[in-house]
Amino acid sequence: MKVELHCHTNRYSLCASATPAALMERMIQLGYEAVYITEHDAVWLDSELDQLRAGYPDIQIHPGVEVSIGEASVQHLLVLGTNDPGYLSLRRADRVIAKAADDGCLTVLAHPFRWEGGAELLDGDTPPDAIEHRTPNHARPDQLRLAEEAAARLGLPMVNAGDVHSAKMLERSWIETDRPIHNARDIRRIVLNGRYVNRTGE
Repeated sequence: MKVELHCHTNRYSLCASATPAALMERMIQLGYEAVYITEHDAVWLDSELDQLRAGYPDIQIHPGVEVSIGEASVQHLLVLGTNDPGYLSLRRADRVIAKAADDGCLTVLAHPFRWEGGAELLDGDTPPDAIEHRTPNHARPDQLRLAEEAAARLGLPMVNAGDVHSAKMLERSWIETDRPIHNARDIRRIVLNGRYVNRTGE
């Protein structure tokens, strides 16, 4: 199963240029079987997700969110498997991670070495479940090396993701799993049990 864990659309992410429809159509063409929509500090309503799913039954469409942490907002946590707006007001990494664990959702530190200070929460007492390794925005050798060192030091899994903002960013980095995703929160078990492989098209 080809899975995109980090995807923005122009419905709620101002930095994204692609419509939800355009992304779903292209993902299906490229063989993606599941996607997590992770808008910046915004969640899709159930009714919106249901409408998109009805239009694109050939791909699993799951909820998520990319939460900005702290005042500087250089640390970003993906929470996969939820569209609970309660995450949007937490702002602190430990609170987001604790709530996600209670809810059975996966937390991933997005592009940890893209900006200075982006990985600071890794020095805290409550690390996320995983960290991003390669994305189109996090692919320099030094960024990859630092992510690998942090993951080894903390014993965290690394995941590749597209950090998709346009259709051109598809099929650069993603994960594949032989485990079925019956519901959105299955991704936590899959990643924590290591039942996936990181893929890259570059």
